[in-house]
Amino acid sequence: MIAPTQSRRLVRFGAFDVDLRSGELHKDGVKVKLQEQPFRLLALLLEHPGQVVTRDELRHRLWPGDSFVAFDDGLNTAIKKLRDALGDSAEKPRLIETLPKHGYRFILPLATERSSGFSTLWRNVRSWSRSRTVLPLAIGVAALLLVVVYLVRPQVEPQVKPGGGKIMLAVLPFENLSGDPEQEFFSDGLTEEMITNLGGLHPERLGVIARSSAMRYKHASNSLHQVGKDLGVQYVLEGSVRRSGDRVRITAQLVQISDQTHLWAQTYDRNLRDVFAMQTEVARAIADEISLKLSSEQQQRLIAASAVDPEAFDLYLYGRYFSHRGLDGLPRAIENFKYAIAKDPNYALAYAGLADGYTTQVFGGAQSPKAGLENAKAAAEKALALNSSLAEAHASLAYVNLYSWNFSAAEQEFKRALELNPSYANAHHWYSHCLVALGRMDESLAESRRALLFDPLDFSNQVHLGWHHYFAREYDEAVGPITKALAGEPNRRKRPNAHAILGAVYEQKRMYVEAIANFQDAVAQSGGAPTYIAQLAHAQAASGNRAEALKLLEEGKWPKHKYVPPEEIAAVYVALGEKETAFEWLEQAYQIRSASLINLKVDPRFDNVRSDQRFSNLVRRIGLPE
Repeated sequence: MIAPTQSRRLVRFGAFDVDLRSGELHKDGVKVKLQEQPFRLLALLLEHPGQVVTRDELRHRLWPGDSFVAFDDGLNTAIKKLRDALGDSAEKPRLIETLPKHGYRFILPLATERSSGFSTLWRNVRSWSRSRTVLPLAIGVAALLLVVVYLVRPQVEPQVKPGGGKIMLAVLPFENLSGDPEQEFFSDGLTEEMITNLGGLHPERLGVIARSSAMRYKHASNSLHQVGKDLGVQYVLEGSVRRSGDRVRITAQLVQISDQTHLWAQTYDRNLRDVFAMQTEVARAIADEISLKLSSEQQQRLIAASAVDPEAFDLYLYGRYFSHRGLDGLPRAIENFKYAIAKDPNYALAYAGLADGYTTQVFGGAQSPKAGLENAKAAAEKALALNSSLAEAHASLAYVNLYSWNFSAAEQEFKRALELNPSYANAHHWYSHCLVALGRMDESLAESRRALLFDPLDFSNQVHLGWHHYFAREYDEAVGPITKALAGEPNRRKRPNAHAILGAVYEQKRMYVEAIANFQDAVAQSGGAPTYIAQLAHAQAASGNRAEALKLLEEGKWPKHKYVPPEEIAAVYVALGEKETAFEWLEQAYQIRSASLINLKVDPRFDNVRSDQRFSNLVRRIGLPE
């Protein structure tokens, strides 16, 4: 065993400073996020620069008492996090060299200092003071540097106390340590499950950031301070997952952002059937650490199913995985939810996921409303019959009711979902859709902002804010959120809906060149979705290009296998000035209970026929307030 060398307080290498006393790592004076165990690993390597620190030594010093499997997991995670923090690479190491099956060696020469940098500065100033000619200058320089040090010293945020308002927490993506990329669905799904579980833990006092914002930090190297700033959180839960068959090893730790204190950490070795019970244990531990006192009702709600069929759980997670891939992923999502239900007919979450899949297909124009909404309603009601305290199930039923034109029932279910889990960003988002349809624009804006509070980095929430301003006739305010969202995701997957909404806004601003260009992008990115073809035709008609609008409306232009929302064709005929044909198409939309007809009351494309009695009658028949 290597004998420890004399301890150093401050170690420097390259652009890095390591303070072994405070446990901090800085790069060019800026603090770098590094958790406790990776830091201890770094400190041990720095004790023996240029020497091999063996795996046996690392296990004895840093993982005493752990099994070999636990040690391997811990070491692999720690070395990866350390290299990420230092910007080093295992393939081309500049700092830490790997000796396979033997150990590690720190290979960069060190510059060490036993006292603080300011003490060194002061000794230099005293040296300069021996010469009377430089004494005034030296004292002036020292005084100036004292002021600079005071002004730029790190400002530690005070810990947020539970009594000081709602505490905000983010669950960062759990790292997949299985060595199998095919298991990403499982680590991502476990992250989402923890977000959902914690969101209902103590709704009045604890807010939890939604999945889509949290997943932005997957494989990212952002410091915890930056994460806290981006998401507006005081705590993060992070961890890793290692799975082998039906066995799963999960490590989780709770970190306070203000001083990056590790408040709690735990490793769980469980059968996959017990994963829900493990989530409950984590939730209770977090409640204890941040002083949340749970009521008996909250305790009861927290008790998850004690067992779950491993195959059904996998299928459910696959369903959620594909549901986050947009309309193209929904067929596979629905298929996996059905398989999960077949394996476990009492799986309430799988029914809720199935309901959302059907409803989203209807809303996106990928399926006709009648069959889609009937299937969605049956699945949502089954989920609630199995678990009436499931926020997702209430939101799913509300979502179905909204596009079934049952507005009062939709609002009631949205409110119940948000009572159970105020952190559920999707419920805020969908409720805002409901309020827009009803013409309650101020309330809709408030719900949109709540969705952004819990999901600040989500693209669809940013775009939805622009969509809200469009229906509120606030066209200048609509452009900003959409263009900002598109600019922030130049390399991510295609976003036809954002271009379509931006096209609609530009059209109302009579910026037809920009409108047509955005609708063309939407058509191209969606592979020729009928809804976007119709909206492009509307823009052509509004710009005065009647021939191009009619050409787009020709029957041969519509994909035979796809559903065409009749109200979109009606809007084109309104722009062409063919009122009678427009009302014929609107009546078709009513007869099939077309989903987006809920926005008829506020859609500016129908302003030219709004004074017609037939329009008022249609609004009333849909159930919208006049």
